[in-house]
Amino acid sequence: MKITFETDNLQELCESEKELKKTHGKNNAKRIKTALALLKSAPNLSTVYNVKKFNLHQLSGTREGQFTLYLLDGKRLIFIPKSPVPRMSDGGFDVKKITEVKILEIVNYHGKKNRKK
Repeated sequence: MKITFETDNLQELCESEKELKKTHGKNNAKRIKTALALLKSAPNLSTVYNVKKFNLHQLSGTREGQFTLYLLDGKRLIFIPKSPVPRMSDGGFDVKKITEVKILEIVNYHGKKNRKK
C-alpha cells in the first residue's frame, strides 16, 4: 500500500530510527518500523487483518473512520484510508479496496487517566 503522513514532522520521525528510539523507546521504535513495513508491503488493508499481533481494527466514537495498529506500552499507530473511502453495500469500509493510507499519529489515546482501577 501507499503510505502518506499527516505532517512532515511525523514522516521525518517515522523515517528516523534514532528519533523513533528517542521518542518512543527502542522496542516501540522497532514495532513502529515493522508496522509501517507491514502496511507498505500489503497489497490492501484486508491482508493486514491476518497479522494478529498488531490487532488491526476500526475505531469508533470521536475516532470514527480511523484504524489502529497495536504497538507497545498502550501506544497505537493511527491512520485513515485515502479518500474517497471505498464502501460496501452495507456502508462499511471495503478493506480489500483500500490501497492507500495516511498515518495520523502515534499515541496512547486511552492514557493513564482513562484506565479503570
